[in-house]
Amino acid sequence: VGISPDGTKFFTGHHMDASLQVWDMTTGAAVGPRIAPGGPVLTAAFSPDGRNVVIGGWMAYVRQWDWKTGSPVGSPIPGQAYSVGYSPDGTR
Repeated sequence: VGISPDGTKFFTGHHMDASLQVWDMTTGAAVGPRIAPGGPVLTAAFSPDGRNVVIGGWMAYVRQWDWKTGSPVGSPIPGQAYSVGYSPDGTR
């Protein structure tokens, strides 16, 4: 579970069905498509601006995703991850 920087959204990552879903904090309704990164989600984080999530796990790469569209952002970074995060300015 992670909370967006503005406090209006949260996500849940699902190990068993290998997906991540963003939810509205006020209504509890799902927002954006369910993201299926290709393997079990073990860790995720919102970007500092709240536009993307970075997801890591057993899929052999870490990748950013646009949670509103479910589309990958940029190139994947090879390797499994058990913890991910962004630099405060969001550039790394």
